Amino acid sequence: MSLVPPQDVRDFLPERVINTTQLTVAMSVVAGWLRKAAGLAVPPDSLLPSDQLYAAALELTALVVANPEALLSRGMGPQQQAMPSVKRRREILDEVAEDARVAAVAPRGSFPPPSCWPDPAERRWPR
Repeated sequence: MSLVPPQDVRDFLPERVINTTQLTVAMSVVAGWLRKAAGLAVPPDSLLPSDQLYAAALELTALVVANPEALLSRGMGPQQQAMPSVKRRREILDEVAEDARVAAVAPRGSFPPPSCWPDPAERRWPR
């Protein structure tokens, strides 16, 4: 599965060496999250940059790759590093869910522009 192009994730995280297996597993996890958040029957597959879920998929994949354990922070000696991925993941999935709700109630189809009023085809004779 290649939810987003692997090179896009590698370009997003240039400081990391990411193997293909790690990317595949991360994208599978993200596809499941997006399927549930967007209310899709099947997980999305092979998104293009023009797709609505692309940015969310790219960022979520990067979060999983950068912090697979979903740690809140990590430290070694005097150095501490905050890991905002859990909060950010929730924010992204909430945005996807909200977009799906809005799209579900939006009108679908092709609607002609409203006609002007009074309608010029309707003649009104003075009484």
